[in-house]
Amino acid sequence: MTVFCFASVRGAPGTTTTALAVASWLEDSVLVEADPDGGVLALRYGLGREPGLTTLAASQVLDAQGLRAHAQALPGGTAVVVAPESSTQVTHVWRAAGTRLGPLLASSDSGHVVVDVGRVGASSPTLPFVGAADIVVLVCRPVAEEVIPAAERALALGREAPHVGIVLIGDRPYGPPDVEAQLGVTVVGVVADDPKGALALAGGRAGRSLGRSPLMRSSRALATALVEVGAPDDVEHTLKSAEVWA
Repeated sequence: MTVFCFASVRGAPGTTTTALAVASWLEDSVLVEADPDGGVLALRYGLGREPGLTTLAASQVLDAQGLRAHAQALPGGTAVVVAPESSTQVTHVWRAAGTRLGPLLASSDSGHVVVDVGRVGASSPTLPFVGAADIVVLVCRPVAEEVIPAAERALALGREAPHVGIVLIGDRPYGPPDVEAQLGVTVVGVVADDPKGALALAGGRAGRSLGRSPLMRSSRALATALVEVGAPDDVEHTLKSAEVWA
């Protein structure tokens, strides 16, 4: 089991969409929505607020059902632990139980865990967890005002987390070679800047057209790259077949 942490530093580059798209390709994955600014997935997909992050945070240990006892199913079947919409509530969860969330998630036998922590700054309540994740991915658009702060944060987190990289949403004006050469950070992958695909995913319209969208095809490549870092011997058995979207 590998804990993948998705975050951003500035703006709204599409961290939640990217985390959801990647989680949808991983067998037996659970997506944990843990953005201190508040959750969006319960509202977006018409889910209840519990079970979710609040019930998970109240747990001392995970029971026999593991993390899935606190998850609900999204359209398409991806399991998600939803967060409250209130930033006050989510921030309280992190401040009250943040030191336990990392070990709880790491002890899960629910397969891969994908955690969306939203923006992560120098004083973010999620920093202790981010540093404890197996792989940290900072999502940004390839423009100077986003990629430079993301690179700086990636270098700082690299002193604590075992694997830290950047994911670009699109590759213009700066692509992976530019970012890596100029800023000295690893670009794990590029996810297509695909508003139509993101809208289809947000609407829960899984199907052939979504599976063939630039968003989903590029997110599958990203999922492959991340698994090759975290579990290189298990790539073939970890990724879902592209036919699931047919």
